[in-house]
Amino acid sequence: MRCFGSRGRSRDGEPGAAEMQQTCTEASCSRTARAGCSYKDRRGRSCATAWCDRHRITVAHRAYCRRHAGTIGALASWEYVEGLPDVDSRAPSLVSWMGRELDERIRSVLRRAAPGGGPKLVVDPVHQVFTPGMASRRWITSWKLVDHVSVLHRVSIEVDEGNDCVVRAVVNADLIGEAVPPWIERRRLGLEEPADVDERQRRAFHDAVFKAIELMVTRKEMAPRRAAAYHLVHQT
Repeated sequence: MRCFGSRGRSRDGEPGAAEMQQTCTEASCSRTARAGCSYKDRRGRSCATAWCDRHRITVAHRAYCRRHAGTIGALASWEYVEGLPDVDSRAPSLVSWMGRELDERIRSVLRRAAPGGGPKLVVDPVHQVFTPGMASRRWITSWKLVDHVSVLHRVSIEVDEGNDCVVRAVVNADLIGEAVPPWIERRRLGLEEPADVDERQRRAFHDAVFKAIELMVTRKEMAPRRAAAYHLVHQT
């Protein structure tokens, strides 16, 4: 993405018309940017992108880029104590995206796997966790099937800040698969695909992740096999 340097801001937090002369950061757009991303992380660093009216995303009356709109939206229902994630981290927004895409199907498979007695389905929104002995944080969202005694099943989607291109799926404490989503791999390589190809690849990736989860929850797949299809989906 194209970036730009310091800029003046109007009282509502967006650049004033006189200061904003950059082109929209969207690669395929040649319109004049009307607003800079409002995101500022826990270290006080700002996002240096600018967006036209068509491509900016507004959250709580403030303009954001796609990634940081996803981050703000993902954390809206969780109390984070260390400030917003680093400006260059895609981890929380990627977890949020995958969670939204898989939510309905994960809820469905957990309900199918539920024993009698009316266990409760609990969904934890995107939040950060710390692993003892590791410097980076993980961002996760999870679905739990619980009764009055214990957690019967737990499914989580996780992304580590230290490797925020990789999506990990965990079922009942077992890592069952991890992979770089095809759209992120393309960005890393500087490649573009037509919209229909991008949509097909996204759908295939989501399907593969869910299938790996479904096989584990329904006990048709054992953890040691680690759901090979999930690892290979980006090659199809």
